[in-house]
Amino acid sequence: MTDKINILLANPRGFCAGVERAIQIVEEALIQYGKPIYVRHEVVHNQHVINDLKTKGAIFIEDLNHVPKGAHVIFSAHGISKVIREEAKLRELIPIDATCPLVTKVHVEVNKMPEKGIKKLAVVTPAFVSDCLETLEEIAMEANHEFKAHGGEEFLAIPCLNDSDDWCKTVSNWITNWSNVSSTVKVDSEKINA
Repeated sequence: MTDKINILLANPRGFCAGVERAIQIVEEALIQYGKPIYVRHEVVHNQHVINDLKTKGAIFIEDLNHVPKGAHVIFSAHGISKVIREEAKLRELIPIDATCPLVTKVHVEVNKMPEKGIKKLAVVTPAFVSDCLETLEEIAMEANHEFKAHGGEEFLAIPCLNDSDDWCKTVSNWITNWSNVSSTVKVDSEKINA
């Protein structure tokens, strides 16, 4: 007698809403404006999606100098600095912003910090908000640039891989040592205030 084994195949994991939105913006731009459509930085770290968009007419670039004057350029979900926006304007490009609204919110808040007298900023980002750690690094690089452009002096980004009390305390200790200031730490398994 043979026992039956049921095998359940999980659906592929989807993307966050910001990445879904960016992919949709690229596809809609291709329909509305025709090809090619230039996209500054890959909208998602998934080669199958990127290859599909390439076959439809998207051209992924890292440097705006590769975009012809007057062409449409999409800014990826990961966000861009004001410097890149200004460069696009000077090159007379037609920008389409696919930046994730949550990334934009982070950048806006980071930009306010130096005005409030905060010169050192440590951001702890849960890794699950991103499709991979590389994306967190890209977002942190843009936030770092913005923070310093607004008068901040030091910026530290730490990907938080879990929310256990021990991990939060460890991260808090890193931040305290980094900042050389005393801090009050409250750990509540969802967030850390240091």
